[in-house]
Amino acid sequence: RTQGKLASRYELDPLGRLKKQIAALNELTQIETAKNAVTSAYAVKRSYGYDRTGNLTHSTDQRTGTTRFEYDKLGRITQADSEVFAFDPAHNILSDHNSPTVPDNRLKTYNGTTYYYDELGNLIHRELADGEVQNYFYDLHDQLVKAEIFKKDGTKETWAYTYDALGRRIGKGRLKNEEVSDGLEGETGFVWDGSHLLQEVQPDGRYTYIYTDPDSYEPLAQVRNWTNEDGESRQQTRYFHCDQIGIPREMTDKDGNLVWFGNYTGWGRLKEETKVTDSAYQPFRLQNQYADRETGLHYNFFRYYEPDAGRFVNQDPIGLEGGENLYAFAPNTGSWIDPLGLFGLAGTIPGSGGFGSSVAATGHQHAAAANNAAAAIVASRSKSHTAVGRCNKDEQDPCSQFPTKNAARTIALKEAGIPTSSTPIAQNITPNWEQYMYKNPNGSRTPLIISHHPSDAKHPCPHWHVGTAKMDGNLVQKRNNGNGTFSWKYYKDNVTVQHRK
Repeated sequence: RTQGKLASRYELDPLGRLKKQIAALNELTQIETAKNAVTSAYAVKRSYGYDRTGNLTHSTDQRTGTTRFEYDKLGRITQADSEVFAFDPAHNILSDHNSPTVPDNRLKTYNGTTYYYDELGNLIHRELADGEVQNYFYDLHDQLVKAEIFKKDGTKETWAYTYDALGRRIGKGRLKNEEVSDGLEGETGFVWDGSHLLQEVQPDGRYTYIYTDPDSYEPLAQVRNWTNEDGESRQQTRYFHCDQIGIPREMTDKDGNLVWFGNYTGWGRLKEETKVTDSAYQPFRLQNQYADRETGLHYNFFRYYEPDAGRFVNQDPIGLEGGENLYAFAPNTGSWIDPLGLFGLAGTIPGSGGFGSSVAATGHQHAAAANNAAAAIVASRSKSHTAVGRCNKDEQDPCSQFPTKNAARTIALKEAGIPTSSTPIAQNITPNWEQYMYKNPNGSRTPLIISHHPSDAKHPCPHWHVGTAKMDGNLVQKRNNGNGTFSWKYYKDNVTVQHRK
């Protein structure tokens, strides 16, 4: 992959996991600037190791050295370099092994920070170990709309957050003089493409984001547009270099110069960063997490993530479908992602390809889990209809977070083991359906049918089915649709992938 004048190269292990990555000036640039000593240096140089279960055991970086990781039998991280972690049976993080279990999964204290909750389980008050105190306020949909921050020097800041009808955050800013009527300062606007942050508009310019793949949340590039003091339009492109799980570790400019690099804790908090240039700006943390520097929380689409304790600040909006601990993120951040703040996805399942640099996410896992999540969230929100600046169920679109139709088809093909480059042996197009017949990849004479359907009672969004054809001897069975068309019959024994309308 070429990123400006840098060529990024990746080496995968036999299971498709990222093993090594480097980024250096490409060969043409090296020839042109052979006398420059910098051409022999790497902007990025990292390697990774995994255990038999797919957990990351070590990461070696040219700047930070080797970080080693340890896990318990459940895959929960117990050590990341000098950091040590302990958990109770319900996966709540503890300050040490002697700490009591956490009732109702509502963490009260951790490493000097104290937490308080409302009756709905939302975090409403946090007393940090350094003396700072924060209060949080929520709307009727449990979305954070205001944060009061009492600094240890005695000053106070109040921040406001706004959302669209789909629950996506579209703005934030600091209240002037602590009064809503005085407006906001330092306001940032957010523009979305489905569940991907496409652009943020700040007082100093506009930042547009490009991702490695339409269905990936791993950032690839940042394009900044602004107007200088002379009224001239300017544009600047910078490139992200992410690790095995999609966390940005470096940023470079178009000439291959390093402009930013950072190091993270075991739960994804940025513990140190180096801005080689003052204009460097890197807001991303774990996949699809945007860091709010005012609170230290990460906006994670449907929820906010607290990186000190590695958990969400409120309960999973999909309720009991979210698991036994509704605040939990995942067993660890080295092998798992949760781009929507709803469900963790394992990124190092053998054969999955992983989620890291240059490796596409296992989109069929994401799509399958999101199918249930979107419907559950809309159903939950529909229980409370209010006219206070909110929209009802009919005005929301649960399909917007899903991949495009073509991307969903690709996911369905991959899940069924059908090469995406293969050509259907037959197709059948009707007014409501599309059907394509493929050779069975397992060598069977019974073909596979991939069929497209509009939304129905079981699936709120348009979707693709993949199944084994029903046979009558050597012929695929047909159903007479009664309008001069037919459809092939098949067993629904494979994946269903929904997509955007």
